Amino acid sequence: MVAWKISRGIFTRYWGTLLDTIEDPTDPAKTQLAIYRDNKIRYADQFESDDQIYLPISRSTEILKHIRFSRGAKSYGSTARLFKALCATFANSLDMPLSHVGLLATFVISTWLFEKLPIAPYVALVGLPRSGKTTALRVLSLLCRRSLLTSDITSASFYEACNRVTPTVLIDETATAGDRGALFHLLRAGSTKGSVAIRKKKAFSAYCPKVVCWTQLPSDAALNSRCIIIPLQESERRDLLRVSHPTIQELADTTRQMLQQYRFENFNRLSLAPVSGDEYLNSRSRDLYEALALPVDHPKLREFLAFQFRDQQNLNREPLSPIQAAVLQALDWYIHDYPNYGTCAISVLTQAVTQILTHNRELFHTNAHQVGHILTSFGLTERKRTKKGWFLLLSLRARKLIHTLLRRYAVELDLSLNRDGCVLCTSPENPPVASESRTGPQQEPVSDGAKDGEGEHGELGVLKTE
Repeated sequence: MVAWKISRGIFTRYWGTLLDTIEDPTDPAKTQLAIYRDNKIRYADQFESDDQIYLPISRSTEILKHIRFSRGAKSYGSTARLFKALCATFANSLDMPLSHVGLLATFVISTWLFEKLPIAPYVALVGLPRSGKTTALRVLSLLCRRSLLTSDITSASFYEACNRVTPTVLIDETATAGDRGALFHLLRAGSTKGSVAIRKKKAFSAYCPKVVCWTQLPSDAALNSRCIIIPLQESERRDLLRVSHPTIQELADTTRQMLQQYRFENFNRLSLAPVSGDEYLNSRSRDLYEALALPVDHPKLREFLAFQFRDQQNLNREPLSPIQAAVLQALDWYIHDYPNYGTCAISVLTQAVTQILTHNRELFHTNAHQVGHILTSFGLTERKRTKKGWFLLLSLRARKLIHTLLRRYAVELDLSLNRDGCVLCTSPENPPVASESRTGPQQEPVSDGAKDGEGEHGELGVLKTE
C-alpha cells in the first residue's frame, strides 16, 4: 500500500535528499517540489521513495493562497553577494541607517533556515504613522521564506498557518489587532522551539519567525526582549522606489531564488564560531544574535551582528523602578565607603534606600522585606541571619555583580564617593556615570563582623564589560 505525504516545509530527508515546496514558475496558483540531491536541483510534481509519495503543499485554502513561495533556486555565488543583494533591495525602497539594513538582511537569511536555530527570531518595526512600517513589511514579504502578510489574524488562523506551512508571519497595524492579549500570548509562546498549544485535543506549534509593527513598543518586557527592534522615521527622500516598482520586484524575485539555493546548500552545514564582542551579550541578546549569526558563514557579518546586538540590549531593556535604582545606589555607596566590610546589614541598606528616595522627592518609602525581594531579583542571594538581623554577604561575586548591574542599567552614581581604590570602577573600559549630589547616608553602618571581608577587596580583578 502506497502512503501519501505532504511535504510541509521542514526538509524531508531520504538518503541525503532534501525537499521543499516552490511556486510553479508557469502557474502561480500551483506548486511543485524542489528536490535537492548530490548538489543538484530538479523540479517535480511528486517524489517517490519506497512506499511513500511526497507531494508539495497545495494552495487549497484561503490562507495558503496568500503564502509567498520562491519560484525556484538560483546560484548565489557567496554569502557576501547574497547579503549585498538583500541590502540593495532594502536600500532602494527604505530610508534607514545601514546598520538597520544589515540587521534586516541577516534576519531574512535566518527565516530560510529557522528550523535549525535556537529560537525563532522576531523583528519589531517601531515608528509613528508615515514612518515606513508598512513599506518595510511589504519588502520583507518579498524576501522572507513563505511570508504571510496580514493586518489582523485570529488565534485559530495563526495556528493553522504555522502548523501547516511554518511561514514567516508579518503583522501590520498590530496595535489595532482584535485581541491584543491573545496576540501577545501567541508571540511570546511562538519563539521557543518545542512549545505547543493545545486546542480541542490537538497540539499546534506557533514556532516560526515573525515581524510586528508598533507605533510604540508595548508594555510587555518579555515580548520586547524577544524582538530585534528597528526604529523607523518619516523620510524626505524622493528617490526611493515603490515596492511595486519593476526593479524592486525583479531584484526581490532573483534574491528569493538565491535564498532558496542558500537554504539547500547550508541546511546541514550550520556552525557558529566565537567572534569578538559576542562575550558581552546577555542571554536573551545572545539567543537573538545566534539566530541571525548561525545562518551566515561570514566572520565579518557575525562581528557586525555582535556589535549591533550590544546596542539592542539597551533598546529592549526595561528601566529600573525608582526603588530598584535606589537599592543599587545604596549598595554602590556602601561598598565604596566601606570597601573592607564583608557584610552589610539589611536594616542599614533599607535606611539608605529611604534616604535616597527622600532625596529624589519620591512620595513613597520601602521596608526591609521589600529590599530583600529586590536583592533576590538582582541575584544577590548570599545572606546570613544573626542576633542583629539579616546581613548581605559582600563576596567577590556580589561586588562584581553590583558593578555589573550599575553599568548595565546606567544607574546614576555619586561623584563624591572614593572610587580610586576600586579596580572595578577605575577600569579604563568602564568609566562610572556620576552625579554631583551625594545620596548615601552619613552615619556609620551596623555590621556583624565588619572586617569579615578585609583584604578581599584588594583581590578583585577587572570586570571586562563594555
